[in-house]
Amino acid sequence: TGRISGLVKAIKEYAYRDEMPVQTVDVRESLERTLLVFTPRTKHGVEVVRQFADDLPSIQANAGELTQVWTNLIDNALDAMNERGTLRVGIRREDGSVVVEIGD
Repeated sequence: TGRISGLVKAIKEYAYRDEMPVQTVDVRESLERTLLVFTPRTKHGVEVVRQFADDLPSIQANAGELTQVWTNLIDNALDAMNERGTLRVGIRREDGSVVVEIGD
């Protein structure tokens, strides 16, 4: 039930993304929710490797637009690797910014 509850929450936030104004966003949490939505495509044949720094600040952004970026990048990566292989998701701080890397 916990997994289903998390998925429902992620889908609700995804569905209402266009209604969200600029707000404080936890990038790690935003990426985790997006990855949760992709679980059906990653649970058979895809290893998801997370490389998240511990010292990540929250940022001011439109959460819905960020979710759309994560969705497009992850979807493209999964398509490119035919849903087999390793999906790498990394977040780190660099020169006062938060850097997100998604690769297949």
